Amino acid sequence: MPGIRAKEHDHHTSLECPERVVSCEQCGDAVRAVQLAHHEQDRCPHRLVQCATNALPYMSPTHALSPSHEHKAIAPPAGCGAMLKYKDQLSHETDQCPERKLSCDQCGLRIVARELVDHQHQHCPKRKVRCPLRCADAITFDELQVHTSQFCPEAVVSCDLGCGI
Repeated sequence: MPGIRAKEHDHHTSLECPERVVSCEQCGDAVRAVQLAHHEQDRCPHRLVQCATNALPYMSPTHALSPSHEHKAIAPPAGCGAMLKYKDQLSHETDQCPERKLSCDQCGLRIVARELVDHQHQHCPKRKVRCPLRCADAITFDELQVHTSQFCPEAVVSCDLGCGI
């Protein structure tokens, strides 16, 4: 049976034994020395991880057409690339990441957060715009053509009676 000399016991149990309890330098958790590397790499809530917002596998249109890649899903670029503590990852990815998807409150389209304001002011089909004919109406952009051609009181129209005006 292997053993150590009694005079070396204290040194062994405090500095060498893989079963001794040590403290993680990142989070302060008590961990068996033999498990410390695993804890620091895979378990520690203070370990650094990279943002992976929207990093779910998806079918690439070019891969979907290729018979050799017919059923392969590929991962898109992961999130914003920020390095953060694991314990903060969920909060970052759901509330702070500029690459997270948000729904436009006007049209419902899912938009990357960093592009949402631009979408709502410049590209959203449901954004409110002023009538270019200067009536008092505010119309959604997707209804502008119908408004100016059929409903705007400032539109120029022809006389229905055929007088030529």
